[in-house]
Amino acid sequence: GGGGGGGDPSDIFSAFFGGGGGGGRRAGPRKGEDHVHPLKVSLEDLYKSRTVKLAITRNVICEDCDGRGGKEGAEATCSECRGRGIVVRMRQVGPGMIQQSQSLCPKCRGAKTTMRDEDKCNGCAGQKTVRGRKVLEVYIERGMKAGDKITFAGEADQQPGGEPGDVVFVVEEKPHDVFTRKGPDLFMKRTITLSEALTGFSFPVERLDGKILMVSNKAGEVIKPGALMAIDNEGMPIRGAGEYSRGNLFVQFEIKFPEPGELSPAAVTTLKRTLPPKPDVVFDDEMERVELSADYDPTEPTPWSAGGGEAYESDDDEGGGGQRVQCASQ
Repeated sequence: GGGGGGGDPSDIFSAFFGGGGGGGRRAGPRKGEDHVHPLKVSLEDLYKSRTVKLAITRNVICEDCDGRGGKEGAEATCSECRGRGIVVRMRQVGPGMIQQSQSLCPKCRGAKTTMRDEDKCNGCAGQKTVRGRKVLEVYIERGMKAGDKITFAGEADQQPGGEPGDVVFVVEEKPHDVFTRKGPDLFMKRTITLSEALTGFSFPVERLDGKILMVSNKAGEVIKPGALMAIDNEGMPIRGAGEYSRGNLFVQFEIKFPEPGELSPAAVTTLKRTLPPKPDVVFDDEMERVELSADYDPTEPTPWSAGGGEAYESDDDEGGGGQRVQCASQ
C-alpha cells in the first residue's frame, strides 16, 4: 500500500542533524505553517471600522478515523526508509570521490509509516486530514493602516500530533477617489476660481463617515496656487488613541484662471483699479518691444528643428555652405 499521509520537510533535516530538540527548537507539538492572506479594505471601513465574514478552506483532522488514516494499529513503520521519511543514496563520482544525496522516501512520501490500501479510512483515503470550510468574522479596527495584521490563532491547517498554524490577514488599502492617506493624515486636491482665491470661498467636503464639512477660509486671506492648508482633527482615526483622536485633513489648492477673452474690457479696467498697481517700467528707444506667444507647446516642431539640423550655415563650416547648391545651366 501507499503512504499514510504527507510528510514534513523539517523531518528530513531532523533525521540528519540529531533528531528532536536541538538547535533551539521548542519542545512540544510542532506548529504548522501560517496562512497569510491580503485583505483589501476601503478607506471608509478603515475610518469607521467594520466586521466582514470571510470563508477559508483548510485541512482538518478526519473525524472518521480521528487522524489515524485507517484502522487502529494498521499503520506500520515504512520498510523503505526505516521510519525516517527520507532515503539516502551514495554514488561514486570520481576516484576517491563519493556523492551523497537525500530525498523523500518514494514509498511513504515522508510520512515514515505505511498502510495497506484495504486498511485505509474511506473518509480521508489514508491522508489523516480532509478539506474543511470555516467562516471567520474579521474585525477591521478604526485607524488600521496598510500592513497591519489580523491574526486568528490555530485556524490554519490541522495535522495529527501537531499544532495548527495561524491564519493572518494583512490589510491593504484600496485607492480612494478623493483622499490620499499618509499615516494619520488625509490629503485632497481642490480647484477654486481666481475670484474665490482673492475674495474667499466655501465648499462642502464629504467625510469618510458620510458627514458633510463646510470648508471656508478666513476673511481677507488670499490663496496662492499650490497652497497647502490644514483642517485640524479631520484626518484618520489614530488607532488606540481614543475615539476623538484623529490626524489632520490637508487641502492643496489649484487656481483656475480666466480663459483668454473671458474678461471684458470693463472688467479689466475694474481689476486694474481694484488690484494693487502694476510696477512702473521705463521704456526707451534702445529697447525692442516683443510679445509672448500664448499656449506654446514645446513638443511641436519649430522651423529650425523640423529639418533636424541648424537653421543657418557658417562660413567656418568645412566644405563651405555654398557647395550645397549647384547651378544646372552651362
